[in-house]
Amino acid sequence: KQRLTSANRNLTASLQQFRLEQGTKDAQLREERQEKQSLVARVEQLRVEQGVKDAQLARFDEVDRARATAEANCQIAVEAGAAAERDKQRLERQLENLRRSRDGLQQQLDQFLTMFAIPLDEVKIDMRRKKLGGGSYGEVRL
Repeated sequence: KQRLTSANRNLTASLQQFRLEQGTKDAQLREERQEKQSLVARVEQLRVEQGVKDAQLARFDEVDRARATAEANCQIAVEAGAAAERDKQRLERQLENLRRSRDGLQQQLDQFLTMFAIPLDEVKIDMRRKKLGGGSYGEVRL
């Protein structure tokens, strides 16, 4: 009977030891599961943060492309403005040359009229263009 009691105690002690070890293992498994869940949650949080950063980068890229396009358009506008200014100066020179030419022709007409003593009110100038051999001219009638 003592052997049975002793064996029973030993089994009870072994069972308690086993339960204690099993409880410790269960606690460790729970901790590991919680750590794993915590890591999974952190990974998800990092994925969300990465998605936000990717969206921000895409927006920055879009803004950068818009800025580059605006800069290119500004450069085109500056170049067009410079070309327009050159054209304006060229046209102003042509206009000045035409004015000088007109003034010279007016002087020649005045000299002609004075030379032949023709009163200015009898002179009719027709500036409708007429073609003659590829050129055009106005017509002066008396």
